[in-house]
Amino acid sequence: MRFTCNKEDIREAISRVIKTVPQKPYNSILECIHMTTIDGGVILRAYDTVTAIKTTISATVTDYGETAIPARLLSEIIIKLPDGEIDVNSVEGKGIVFTAGKSEATLQEMEADEFPEFPELKGDSIVLKQSELADMIKRTSFAVYQLPDKPIYTGMLVEAKDGEFAIVAVDGPRMAKKKIPFETVNEVRVVVPGKAMKEVGRLMENEDENVELLINENCCFFVFDDTIMYTQLLSGNFIDYRKLIPDDRVTRVRVETRFLEKSFEMMSVMAKEDIYNMIKIEITPDALLLTSKNDYGEISDSVPVLTEGDCMSIGFNVRYFLEAIRTIDDDYIFLDFKSKLDQCVIRPVEGDDYIYMIFPVNMK
Repeated sequence: MRFTCNKEDIREAISRVIKTVPQKPYNSILECIHMTTIDGGVILRAYDTVTAIKTTISATVTDYGETAIPARLLSEIIIKLPDGEIDVNSVEGKGIVFTAGKSEATLQEMEADEFPEFPELKGDSIVLKQSELADMIKRTSFAVYQLPDKPIYTGMLVEAKDGEFAIVAVDGPRMAKKKIPFETVNEVRVVVPGKAMKEVGRLMENEDENVELLINENCCFFVFDDTIMYTQLLSGNFIDYRKLIPDDRVTRVRVETRFLEKSFEMMSVMAKEDIYNMIKIEITPDALLLTSKNDYGEISDSVPVLTEGDCMSIGFNVRYFLEAIRTIDDDYIFLDFKSKLDQCVIRPVEGDDYIYMIFPVNMK
């Protein structure tokens, strides 16, 4: 195998696939990045048993073949080589030789034929703008469950039905949903690992270009630019999140988003010393009175609002509020309350393209 390519192209391709390389794989071949030459290019692949990724770069190919090279070492070598063209040559009895300018590096190859094949592309197609999917992931991924005891909630629900495409994340004390209008022939309801979704969101860079999701009963493919990511789906019963959303309220607060965010940021300085990051919110007709205290001191603030309905005092984890509000671009939002024991529902003032729910903390 031999090819010549631009250093920046192969460096970028390695950075795209390397996060899929597992830290402690059951098989040492999975520590590698697999490379295959094709007409006019090179395909780079990585695999971690649940997720696989491949991306293609342009190259001048003079000898066809394949190789597998330890990923971390490959990445470091490519970064350190001089800028410009890199010649990559598989030399029998020596290894893979990388030549750039007057610099040369040689790496040992692994058995390329032991590397797993990339799964066959198949499934129901959903086509979105990359900017749409990236935005939906950004607005919901913070609510993905992080512990292994409830594996279904380490994923994100992907749903296409009733004229909308939605992504939902639930981690117990909170829920996040973002949707867009979308017409589909076949209804879809699958749970995609949150790690894979976040990585797709990170990799998509061409806002005006499309991304295609191919979804079947076992897996999901994301096809965009010169990259394809595969991930197995999570099995289990994802909660019917619609039943979590209260159908009535006794209090609605209209508040300026950035003003509330700044106040919560200030509260978090004191609240982070508490295991629950708790703050007290007192709802009055024209203000939210915020208080946070611990053994070291106390901090308070007042945020102007318009309140409809009952006044009440309620405790919340301020980090949960901040992570939701930071994803919102709207100037104003609604905070809806059913009682001091029920969740707060964050909604847009206009439209219904997102909804966040945060359950309260017992202040006793």
